[in-house]
Amino acid sequence: MASSDVSIGWTTVSSVSDAEALAGRLLEENLAACVQMDPGVRSVFRWKGEICSEEEVRLWVKTTESGAHEVESFFKNAHPYETPQWVWVTATGAAGDYAKWVFAEVKLYGEN
Repeated sequence: MASSDVSIGWTTVSSVSDAEALAGRLLEENLAACVQMDPGVRSVFRWKGEICSEEEVRLWVKTTESGAHEVESFFKNAHPYETPQWVWVTATGAAGDYAKWVFAEVKLYGEN
């Protein structure tokens, strides 16, 4: 995968206020071009030996392949969860103008 590809990643948080705070910081720090929030997601998972079921807010983060790695580093300190979910995929296609916009809004990894 080339470092110039558009990537879409997702994570979850426990509240809309946490989602809005993370989204704001991702945009302010030029780590994402867009963050979409889906409240009312039901997550069922195993945590520390127990099965949990929680209502969460899912954030879809539109970034670059390089940006996705930077978001991972960002979440280590900024995400409210002890072990945050951060999964991303590289888009197999993106409209040319959309991809240009993403790259215009997201700083590339290592650039200031």
